[in-house]
Amino acid sequence: MAEPGKVVLITGAGSGIGKAVAMAFGREGYGVVLAGRRADALKATADAIGASALTVATDVSDPKSVAALFAAAKAKFGRVDVVFNNAGTGAPGTINLEDLTVEQWRAVVDRLTTFTAAIARAETAAGDGSGIAVAPHKTRDITLSGLRLALPDGRVLVDDQSLRIAAGERVLVTGASGSGKSTLFRALAGIWPFGSGSIAIPAGARPLFLPQRPYLPIGTLAEVLRYPDRGVDASDATLVAALGDVGLGHLAPALGEHAHWAQRLSGGEQQRVAIARALVLKPDWLFLDEATAAVDEATEAKLYTVLHERLPDAAMISIGHRSSLRAFHHREIHLARDPDSGQPGRLLDRRI
Repeated sequence: MAEPGKVVLITGAGSGIGKAVAMAFGREGYGVVLAGRRADALKATADAIGASALTVATDVSDPKSVAALFAAAKAKFGRVDVVFNNAGTGAPGTINLEDLTVEQWRAVVDRLTTFTAAIARAETAAGDGSGIAVAPHKTRDITLSGLRLALPDGRVLVDDQSLRIAAGERVLVTGASGSGKSTLFRALAGIWPFGSGSIAIPAGARPLFLPQRPYLPIGTLAEVLRYPDRGVDASDATLVAALGDVGLGHLAPALGEHAHWAQRLSGGEQQRVAIARALVLKPDWLFLDEATAAVDEATEAKLYTVLHERLPDAAMISIGHRSSLRAFHHREIHLARDPDSGQPGRLLDRRI
């Protein structure tokens, strides 16, 4: 994000993701420009942020409206430093607005329009009851029934698939890049509204999802290891032991050090911190989305061995491409889909 004191323009800021982003910037003292179609929704967001917010009800698909939007922002704040557009990466893009050509202005409009449309599609899918229903149930298993996974543009990844994963199982999810493996995990996490069918999750389940690029909040290393459950009952000795288990014992003296750990640590070290986090939080369902792809195979084997030893009762569902991962799982779910075909795929279930 921008440094405090700078000015951020956010489209679709009246609800959903846009509103959440606006609130986050506003809490940090940023000047915030809220753009969208609904003046009443923008005003509600602005009232929650305070005097640092400017609302502009406008159509960001119209270049003239966008020009007026930036003019209003500069009239209040004197400048605009960052446009939050999500641009396919989930991160804000920093733009030097004084140097924009006509083509670059058009690109800004296109990104703002795309982001606004994506927010609208997600909210519609989540709110009209047509999405994937994820709900707790009384058994110990995860059950997928009639699952249809789709992309926001309507393309179907898998259609009418059913599956059961028992508590404590070790399952490897495979498939070609783009076949929908990570989308399946997002659906299991309840954050993917595009599709239909149902997913039943054990009531009271304690899941933990570890992506390929783990989120490491700015803070002390101890806070990073306890994230997202910072209230977890884990002593410093437990944290030190977890760091040692993943080969990061040399970081133990830095537990109380406040830093931007995502910038300080390499990709492989960040993944090992995420594995240490799993050892600390002790989930009963652990989902690893290429969570060891940045380390070599020997280190990966050590990390999986530690997970098996320290979390013997946890179910582990891994996405991975390396054949060496098969040694740590006893079941494979293969997403049989050719991303170039445009046709829905199938979930092939087989023993390892």
